[in-house]
Amino acid sequence: MVSPGARRPTLPSGSRHRRRAARSFTLTLTTGLLCTMAPPPVEAQSSKARTDAWVAGGGTVEVSTTMVTVREGGRASYRLRLTRPLPADESDNQVSGWWVMVQIPGATRTENDDYDIDGDGVGDVHLMPSQGWEFDPSDWPAGQDESHWRDVTIEAREDGDEEDLTFTIVHEVRDEDSYCPDALHPDVLPQVAVRVIDDDGPNAPKPELSIGDASVEEGGAARFTVTLDTESENPVMVRYRTSNGTARAGSDYEAVDDTLTIPAEMKIGFIDVVTTEDDDYEVDETFTVTLSSPVGATIGDGTGEGTITDDDDEPELSIADVTVEEGRTAEFEVTLDATSHVPVTVQYATRDGTAVDGSDYTAVSATLTFSPGTKSRTIPVSTLEDQAKEPDEETFTVELSNPVGATIDDDTATGTITDDDEAALPSLRIEDTAVTEGDTASFTVKLSVESDETVTVTYETRDGTARAGSDLDYTATDGTLTFSPNSTEETIRVDTLQDDDYEGDEAFTVRLSSPSRATLDDATGEGTINDDDPLPTVSIDNDPTVDEGDTARFEVTLSATSIVSVKVRYATMDGTAVEGADYTGTSGTLTFAPGTDSRTVDVRTRQDTADEPDTETFTLELSDPEDATLGTSTRTGTITDDDDPPEVSIGNAPAVIEGGPALFPVTLSPASGKTVTVMYRTMDGTATASSDYMETSGELEFEPGTTRLTIAVPTTDDESYEGGNESFTVELHDPDEAILKSGNAVGEGTIRDNDDPIHLSIADAEAVVEGETNATATFKVTLSEQSTQEVTVEYETRNGTAAAESDYTYKSGTLTFSANDTEETISVSVLDDNVGENLESFTVVLSSASGANIRDGSGSATIIDDDEGGTPSLRIDDMSADEGDGTIDFTVRLSIAAPGKITVAYGTADGTASAGLDYTTTTGTLTFSTTEQTQTISVPLLDDSVREDTEHFTVELSNPTGAALADRTGRGTITDDDTGRDPGLAIFDAQAVREGGTALFRVRLSTQSNQSVTVAYRTVDGTAEAETDYTANQGNLQFAPGTVEQTIVVHTLNDGATEPTETFTVELSSASNATLERDTATGTIEDNGEGGGDRLPTLSIKDAGTVVEGDPAEFVVTLSPSSTER
Repeated sequence: MVSPGARRPTLPSGSRHRRRAARSFTLTLTTGLLCTMAPPPVEAQSSKARTDAWVAGGGTVEVSTTMVTVREGGRASYRLRLTRPLPADESDNQVSGWWVMVQIPGATRTENDDYDIDGDGVGDVHLMPSQGWEFDPSDWPAGQDESHWRDVTIEAREDGDEEDLTFTIVHEVRDEDSYCPDALHPDVLPQVAVRVIDDDGPNAPKPELSIGDASVEEGGAARFTVTLDTESENPVMVRYRTSNGTARAGSDYEAVDDTLTIPAEMKIGFIDVVTTEDDDYEVDETFTVTLSSPVGATIGDGTGEGTITDDDDEPELSIADVTVEEGRTAEFEVTLDATSHVPVTVQYATRDGTAVDGSDYTAVSATLTFSPGTKSRTIPVSTLEDQAKEPDEETFTVELSNPVGATIDDDTATGTITDDDEAALPSLRIEDTAVTEGDTASFTVKLSVESDETVTVTYETRDGTARAGSDLDYTATDGTLTFSPNSTEETIRVDTLQDDDYEGDEAFTVRLSSPSRATLDDATGEGTINDDDPLPTVSIDNDPTVDEGDTARFEVTLSATSIVSVKVRYATMDGTAVEGADYTGTSGTLTFAPGTDSRTVDVRTRQDTADEPDTETFTLELSDPEDATLGTSTRTGTITDDDDPPEVSIGNAPAVIEGGPALFPVTLSPASGKTVTVMYRTMDGTATASSDYMETSGELEFEPGTTRLTIAVPTTDDESYEGGNESFTVELHDPDEAILKSGNAVGEGTIRDNDDPIHLSIADAEAVVEGETNATATFKVTLSEQSTQEVTVEYETRNGTAAAESDYTYKSGTLTFSANDTEETISVSVLDDNVGENLESFTVVLSSASGANIRDGSGSATIIDDDEGGTPSLRIDDMSADEGDGTIDFTVRLSIAAPGKITVAYGTADGTASAGLDYTTTTGTLTFSTTEQTQTISVPLLDDSVREDTEHFTVELSNPTGAALADRTGRGTITDDDTGRDPGLAIFDAQAVREGGTALFRVRLSTQSNQSVTVAYRTVDGTAEAETDYTANQGNLQFAPGTVEQTIVVHTLNDGATEPTETFTVELSSASNATLERDTATGTIEDNGEGGGDRLPTLSIKDAGTVVEGDPAEFVVTLSPSSTER
């Protein structure tokens, strides 16, 4: 409404109330609504004219967007633009009173309730009571060409409602006095939809948009249906745009990019996309329409596919005829009647007509391809030049088939070849013939075409394998052959002669020459005379027997003489005798000259020194006879042996460090042609079975031709020093097919000890106080380790400052350590006196040790005087601690308080514990004041995570001043506190061995251990069986501290059977101080037949000989010797 006296209209606002779901609607302003109050003044009519003129000149209002979204408490802007300058007032040439009318149809609140609309501060825009925005006239100067713009800002106010708000802003340019509806220009009313998003609570569920697919024939409009899953009380807007697929914008369809509005309470909207009509054949093409930026809804399926179906027919293919002179290329043009946008292919192939492939042209067949846009292709066919007179024209065709992307209108074209040769003379040919001896041979001579002239040619016979003569094969003939006009065939006859000799088929020829009125095409005819006499039979007549080294002669004979040469192939074949070893193989062709009926084949046998079976055999076989048949085709040659049996001997095994296998070479000399066996067994020497080596026995088998085998005997790695090398022997006995070589039936094995020598040491005796009851100096004599044998050492006391028989009792003798004993003592009595003395000492000296070395051969004893004026003494205690305690503390004690200062040096020394690994080296000097009688030496211990035995070291006192050393050595014992992981133990596969060889399995610790490690082992059958293929073995392996590898030895057995490769396993169990990581390993036994021992059987096939047609031909296939395998 327009209030009285007001210059701008106002729209009523509704009272505040709680909204339902956000709603919007459009209010249309009508003429009656704005002009019911009063008529417009005269100046308004003038302004209206300027407004009309500005609109007519192209003036309009534009906005930068049609949709604005803002959240409560936020701001959003859009740009308002005038497309041309505003007209000036004619009176003062200034723009005055111009404003932009803004309508908000259907608004239910004022701007102060839900939103505020303002400018950017340059030229303020205010929402006036009349709901218009006024622009300062100075902001719109006249005469400017560029457009004028202002940013309009919408600020959404916070409220307590829980609903969105949607409203529409409509714009129009008016001058200051234009109030009447006739100043409205609906065609320049841009609209902006504003959506205020509520942030006070959960929004009402929004409907979901989906777009469907569309299909249209090219040239039509593809209509995409956009649907809401539920109706909305507000208008729903969504942007959409097209995107290329196989269809391209501009050539196949018109691109669109716009906004779709679905009115409130409606569920469907439509998007139309116009497609382009063309005349080209295409496949169906696609594009997409994509939805985005929805207002008032969400997007479910936002992409619709449009399919444009082609309405054009496939193009048609045609091929054109071609005429070409012989020798040139015929170019057949294949065309499409329309352009295609897809590749077109068609197969083609030539077909003979009166023209023939290979004589008149070269046939072709292939596939012709038209790329998109191509309408013509060529098929080239080469024709052939010749000198023959032919019909003036000959034809062939090219046929099209199997088109793809097109149809065929004309599928066949004719190629015409024109002849360029003159007429030629007819040609003569003579044909071959065959007859049985005694009959007449008829040779046919033919003229290629009829001639209207008389044709003549001369002829004569010529010898081949058949010879002309009265008592030979045929009668010589010559003459002239005449063809009368139009005659094309004549005959030449030659008589053959009958005889009773086998000759085989023979031949002669008839030669044409000197033709008249014709040419010669084939001038020679062959006549074959088939012999009608039976073939002779060829046979071997004898089975020769010879001593080795002699020549075996086989007699080969014909059943009858022949007047033609007879040939037959021969070859030797192994039996029990072997080519190259027992005889020299031979093969070749034996020829019987005409009239000869006997030949021989000699086979040389070989002299050797090998003992072999008493007789060995081979065969001579005939095959492939020419001009004969086979009779007895195989005979046997026998070789008798004249050699002594071979000798078998054993050599010494190379010295081996204990724990490794001792390998004894066993030799057979010379090689034997028989299987030789020999038994063997181990025997103790200084080495003892079980403790030093594994007792071993068994049988060795030498296959024919084998001359060397090995016996492996495992030795035992122990921790005992055994005084150097030990030995044992392996004895051969009970040979079969051989004899033991004199003096060489026993081999010695030497085991080198890998343990340190045992050492003897004597310790100083603890200081003894004279006068004590049974005062005795006790000397400990120790062995560094147990010995398996008795150890002795002589000893004797020697004076120092103490004298025998006045201070101590002289003593000497022999100290004996029984086996496994490591400590003995020597006791020397100390004598008492009443004389005040300083400290005195004497020694016990070791000498002449047996079974050990002397490392420390002198022990000292100190005698402490108990009389007035005697010297004080020092002692150090033994101590023990866990390695994790940090230190071990030794107490040093002074026997009595001294009147003056006393000092003593000290230092650590390794025992089984090592400085730097188990403890820290410590040295220094202790000082005792006149009031002190005890001091402490602290030695730092080193903790580790290695499992170890209990270890020890010592602290040695030395260089005392003012006192004597009663006990100079303190023993420090370190107890291990680790429960670390044991080392891993693994066994590895043995290398494959030939049967009869020795399989060696490596067993290895992952790291060195400070403890002894033991593990049990045993063999387990696989495809190899114990006692048939190998000797079963079981026992225990022992790893001394520091040892990381041992070997398990398994002997394999040789047999005479042909077998596949076989396997067995060795399994570990019951490991002590180690963890089994790989407890099974495989041993592989290769059959000697694969390597030249057991010989694989031989296959052979014999000729079937000659049979009468219709009878079966029998071929015999033999296997020698028989096999245990299939």
